[in-house]
Amino acid sequence: LVQSHPPPLAPSNSSKFAPAYEAPSRVLPICAGTPDTNATQALRLSANALFKAADIVGAKAQYTRALEQLNLVDVLAATIFLNRGACSLKLGAYADAVRDCSVALVILDIDEEESEVTPGVRRELIVKACFRRASAHAKLGLKVSALTDLSVCVASNPSEQSFNALLREVRDVAAFAD
Repeated sequence: LVQSHPPPLAPSNSSKFAPAYEAPSRVLPICAGTPDTNATQALRLSANALFKAADIVGAKAQYTRALEQLNLVDVLAATIFLNRGACSLKLGAYADAVRDCSVALVILDIDEEESEVTPGVRRELIVKACFRRASAHAKLGLKVSALTDLSVCVASNPSEQSFNALLREVRDVAAFAD
């Protein structure tokens, strides 16, 4: 298969998730032929198992292989980007985590009109992406960006302990810096 690479996805001005980020130079490969979503799903499930077994490097590599098989921008791609972002967080590759979560949010925004995914599932993925990106932003010292993403999370579930714990942490660091 010959692969060509489209221009990177960039957040549109109309995106609901507008925090700026530098889009990667290569986001989704375009492959000749029809995507084999069963093979992509198998790679994703294999990566999930590696992640659960704490083989984070192996999981990240599997998620990357799964993304290389896709030639469409859909919820499956967004999910794989989210999962690869989780690997990057665990590995301390915070800029990679921000990038992957940002791409997932752009995909979820683009795919909204034509998706068969229920609004509840879409919302859950958006909150997950925002929380992971907020966690990475916090580790990078980008407190305003972290707070912006956390506002989406807390608005969706004000009693979620992990959201509130990170919110307190970011606010405490911001107050200490002042």
